[in-house]
Amino acid sequence: MNKKVIKLIIVIIVVFMLLPMITSISQASGIGTSNIILNSTTGSTGRGGSISTGYTVKLVSGNAWGTTISATGLPSDIKVAFSSSGGDPTYTGKMTITVSKDTSPGIYNISIAATGDDPSPSVTYKLNVTNSTVTTPVVPVISNNLPFEIGGGVIAISLILAIFLIFIQMPDKNRLYLLISASVIALIPAIYLAVDNPLLKTSAPLHYGLLILFIILLVVSLIMAFTNKMKDYSMYLYRILGGGMFIIMIADIVFGLPLSSLYSITPYIGWKYLFGFGTTSYSSFYLSLAFSLIMIASALLFSLSIRKQKIGVKKPMTNKNYK
Repeated sequence: MNKKVIKLIIVIIVVFMLLPMITSISQASGIGTSNIILNSTTGSTGRGGSISTGYTVKLVSGNAWGTTISATGLPSDIKVAFSSSGGDPTYTGKMTITVSKDTSPGIYNISIAATGDDPSPSVTYKLNVTNSTVTTPVVPVISNNLPFEIGGGVIAISLILAIFLIFIQMPDKNRLYLLISASVIALIPAIYLAVDNPLLKTSAPLHYGLLILFIILLVVSLIMAFTNKMKDYSMYLYRILGGGMFIIMIADIVFGLPLSSLYSITPYIGWKYLFGFGTTSYSSFYLSLAFSLIMIASALLFSLSIRKQKIGVKKPMTNKNYK
């Protein structure tokens, strides 16, 4: 190999090795400055209570890089939580201060500042803890119309299984129509989830993007079906669509929506969100019905695409053919 080429490769490798170090050093030195603006700088609550106020981390100079907002000067029995604790300024959020019942009454000065690449001067929030004790009643969360939700879920699953059994028993000559039917069954609830499920878009943007891609490819597959262009590659497309969506949904159930902000927020969040049928605060009857239809239709698309490819394959020649 030419020596110049070898030297060039070595230089490229060294640059790639040093690049993360250079980047981290430049970020640590600070890129710009920011200011913290509190909607309110004072507040009062009793022991065992909480109080909230909004805040803005505003970029003052330089470029927008990552910052983290935090509070200092607190006793251990006073907690401060930020809805958006980090990001690229300018951004906003809500600060919630929670006081335990053991906190002594008095005035507490809480220092709030942003650190990172766009640090800010600290601002002070003056908290007045009064001698009164706040008691919060514990109200159990019970879904409205719980018997209807459970009963509706059972009926929906029964209908889906009945449709599945009917499809399986259909003769091979109707497999093309079954593929079209399964595509429509998957397409309608997918569009519903994309349009009428804001939680999916905000908490799981990757899942939302995959859902949009799933809808587009389903439409393409349906166009192929109606124009009688069902070639081998279209069968492979159906197989990828059906099998891929089915595997993704199973993974979300087992691992608890790992690629979303809902991950580990509560045990079995994947099952509660996808198939809670309104019995949990994360689900509704129609939401779970849509996911159920997509899951069953995806399994059908995968199995039917395999069966469809086998249709029309000629049997090998035997001695009987020559009689």
